[in-house]
Amino acid sequence: KEVDPNALVVSAGLAVTEANHGRAMDEVLFLRGVYEAGAGPYFDVLGAHPHAGPEGPDSRPFLRLEAQRQVMKEHGDGHKQVWATELAWIARPPEKCASKPAWESRLWESVSSEEQAGYLTNTFGFVRDRWSWLRAIFVFNLDFSTAPWYDECEPMAYESVLGRDGTPNGIFRALQTMPKPGSLSRPDASGPLPL
Repeated sequence: KEVDPNALVVSAGLAVTEANHGRAMDEVLFLRGVYEAGAGPYFDVLGAHPHAGPEGPDSRPFLRLEAQRQVMKEHGDGHKQVWATELAWIARPPEKCASKPAWESRLWESVSSEEQAGYLTNTFGFVRDRWSWLRAIFVFNLDFSTAPWYDECEPMAYESVLGRDGTPNGIFRALQTMPKPGSLSRPDASGPLPL
């Protein structure tokens, strides 16, 4: 902001924790601390990572965005947008991967491929119908599944929109065919950008 007052600053994405312990701090308390430390004027958009574990967008973890939004309003930032800068559901891995150490802390939140695609696409309608202040959703991730430095059991690969061979998977097809009721103009005026 000091170098360019017009720069759009998105805060780091707050992961839903709902707990205080040695490894995590409740994200709503953390956000209160951000404001109490005087950081409110230094971001234009609140970043959020509203992962809901094995539940859909109407679940308590996802709805924590409302508590984060309330903190913003309490500190005079009700005019600011929230962006889901990372959102995904993790698909259940094959049995050969489920027993790997990388899955010890992730297996509990895995869902079927059908649930994964359905939860993600349903989120867009859920947000459109309820929260005018959540203005962007960044789907995590496009292609970790194809990264040669990850083996086939890497958990992030099971959140990818592309399969291991780089072809579209169920998430890709669900996003492609989901209803897109509005559009925005592209900055270069080359046509509409689907919402």
